[in-house]
Amino acid sequence: MSRLSLLGRKVAVPANPSLARLETFPNPKPGRPYEITFSTPEFTSLCPVTGQPDFATITIRYTPKKKCVESKSLKLYLHSFRNTGSFAEAVTNRILDDLVRAISPAYAIVTGEFAATAPGRHWNEPHDAAVKVLAQGFIDLGLLQGSLDGVLESKAYSRFYMHRTGHWLGLDVHDAGDYKVGGDWRPLVPGMVLTIEPGCYIRPADDIDARFHNIGIRIEDDALVTADGHDNLTQDAPKSLADIEALMRDR
Repeated sequence: MSRLSLLGRKVAVPANPSLARLETFPNPKPGRPYEITFSTPEFTSLCPVTGQPDFATITIRYTPKKKCVESKSLKLYLHSFRNTGSFAEAVTNRILDDLVRAISPAYAIVTGEFAATAPGRHWNEPHDAAVKVLAQGFIDLGLLQGSLDGVLESKAYSRFYMHRTGHWLGLDVHDAGDYKVGGDWRPLVPGMVLTIEPGCYIRPADDIDARFHNIGIRIEDDALVTADGHDNLTQDAPKSLADIEALMRDR
């Protein structure tokens, strides 16, 4: 702990993530496979297109190997994004990359819940956000080639994700309601309930690594639009890799 320079001191928030420093300390239980979770509902970055603030809940979950990340340095690091223009998927991936670089964990996942579902947003924004994250994931896995913009423009992602991201939810599982009004996507207002259920479906093919053949994943959340954002009605349902593995072990 003597090498921690930020703990217990008053320090300025770094101007950007490149100037921030993630400090670490030795894992006190290196032989035990335990998980550390850090979540903040107050994450802020800037939209690179409009320059307006984007708000999100960032959740970091990792199983340490030799090192753990010190929480004050992590808070300062996350705060340093406040004046950084970057898309949601780029922010989420950068946080994961920087965490892995700092501590080389046995397992890590970073979840970014950006406010695509909120009053004033339109119906299709959650779908657009999901498609960006999925498309980048397909590129990172080597399933698709090229830039994110190119994959989005060509809709090459539809080979592995071919449906919409959600539907209205109410008295019926697929409830009635228009998705467009006057030709435009319908604005979200408090009281609306919708599903958010992106998926990934990989059929066997000669140009697909056999490791990915016949993989199908679909994760659903149900969101209630509120006056200041949304409530995730299914937030406690197991969705992370660790939670699903634990569920299957207990069956």
